[in-house]
Amino acid sequence: YSGVEARENGNLILENCNIHDNKSGILSWESPLKVLISRCNVYNNKAEGIHGTEHSHSYDNATELMIENTRVHHNQIGISLEYVKRIEVNNNEVFSNRSWGIYLRNSNTTIINQNDVFRNDCGGIRVCLNRFDRTVVMKNRIHDHTGPALVQTLYLSQTQELQYRRLMARGMMPFSSSSINSVSILELDNFQYNNELSYGSVSDWKGNIEEKCNFCHEYKAVMKCYKCNHVGYCSKNCVTKDMQRHKTFCEYFTAAHVIQLGLQPKDFLPANDLIPNRKQKKKITDYKGKEFLVKITNGNNWFGLKADGAHGQEEALLNPSVGKGNDLLVVYDEYRFVCGMAKNEELGSLVRQFGKLSGEQIYNKQLYLKVKLRGKNKNHLEVRTDEIFHNQGW
Repeated sequence: YSGVEARENGNLILENCNIHDNKSGILSWESPLKVLISRCNVYNNKAEGIHGTEHSHSYDNATELMIENTRVHHNQIGISLEYVKRIEVNNNEVFSNRSWGIYLRNSNTTIINQNDVFRNDCGGIRVCLNRFDRTVVMKNRIHDHTGPALVQTLYLSQTQELQYRRLMARGMMPFSSSSINSVSILELDNFQYNNELSYGSVSDWKGNIEEKCNFCHEYKAVMKCYKCNHVGYCSKNCVTKDMQRHKTFCEYFTAAHVIQLGLQPKDFLPANDLIPNRKQKKKITDYKGKEFLVKITNGNNWFGLKADGAHGQEEALLNPSVGKGNDLLVVYDEYRFVCGMAKNEELGSLVRQFGKLSGEQIYNKQLYLKVKLRGKNKNHLEVRTDEIFHNQGW
């Protein structure tokens, strides 16, 4: 459940509040009137830090939502906004969320102004399904992401666009939704830097570590992690709160860089017409004793390969419990001879923090690692984590 809710013609003013360890931090839905969130600290919530929505998916509501001078961090999505009549997001810090910093769709009138958006796992700001010319993104600092700073797409995904086209071709949709969802947002004077970052290894990341606390980013670091000695914190309290997220990075410097991984065999098919089918017949002798690359993905949003019964893209985006969060992986080599699913928290965290977004640019992240077969079983792998590879084209 959410920590705080505003709904049904109510008004809400939140000032100087700490809101944490809920399902959603703050939820504005079912037509509240005025919601002001100011000088709050919203963190460690399982889904959205702040979620503004309208349950009936109608633009015809009177809701005005303002978020200002608030810190939103270590949630699934930082700020998630849809079907709200008027939105202002001003002078906030949005960072270290497991998906996007700000995710905006089906907006009416929205101003995103002078925010500091950084180090979110998927990217800075994502906009889709925009049908009005009243969305302004201006004077924001968007930086230090492995994904894009700011991206706008027509639909939630390319897969959804292909589905709509097929329905229109069959006469099952009377109009092209492209014509009403393709309005470009207005971008003014945003400062974007250090985005689309790629890493050759986890150790490369240390060059970007700032003097601020690795968890709250509010105060200067006065102590370092006693295990890896690579990141700093302002207090023991922040050390404790960051322990789970920091674990993968920390263990990189204190452990051998090989993970034993067992696969559950699973055959996958291309998710849509955009994906080439590279499957070939191979033998165990083609792999035995050799190092080869596998693609490891986390966050199923219907891009790349999918198995029957795959979770929907919105569920994967918003619900960190799909596959128990970061531990569910899809693993395959170029020819899908080695192909299956596995659960490994350490590899999952590595993909989320250092991988690149898949082509849909929603939630799914991927990277390539070198592996060897363990013995004669293609489902038993030794995975090397000392080198990271990106953009292999399959």
